[in-house]
Amino acid sequence: MNTAIQAAHNLGWKLAWVVRGLADDALLDSYEAERRPAGTASVLRSLRRGPEPSAAGVVEDLGVRYPSGEQRAPHAWVRHAGRSVSTIDLFDARLTLLTGSHGAYWRRPAAELASAEAPITALSVGPDLEDRAGALGCAYALGPADAVLVRPDGYVAQRLPATATPRADLRAAVDGTLGRAGAAALELICSEDAS
Repeated sequence: MNTAIQAAHNLGWKLAWVVRGLADDALLDSYEAERRPAGTASVLRSLRRGPEPSAAGVVEDLGVRYPSGEQRAPHAWVRHAGRSVSTIDLFDARLTLLTGSHGAYWRRPAAELASAEAPITALSVGPDLEDRAGALGCAYALGPADAVLVRPDGYVAQRLPATATPRADLRAAVDGTLGRAGAAALELICSEDAS
């Protein structure tokens, strides 16, 4: 059941974003590459004879790492909007950019993308997320000026280290996540030609 739910979430957000014009059709091609290995592993596990520890299947289902490198966003307790929440509950219906405590310069490019073309929100340690115990920073290997882009299905799309070009780097990460990698490359070439 966990495998089927994850497959539905994976396909659901991709279909919705392609239909709404927020992602390229190429995003749909990633579904089979990501979910077939997980489904195959689940079927093979269910065909094994003999007892299996009760938590083994859940751990394998929730710990899936896709061939493209995406992995399930880890859980960490944080305070958000005055209440204690799991980071897993922060990723729904949009792209989420988690930033470290000095990642304010990631927020402007995220806001520009959100207003122009992609549902994305930036949540920063400090103004948005209270991480007293450092669990978020540890779970996400998030330095003060780093960022992590998380997909609507709760998978880490890309880690973004501190950079001198946050706008271009975030744009490339979002375009790659949404199957628009060619569009990002074309925009970069055009902007370089205009310089």
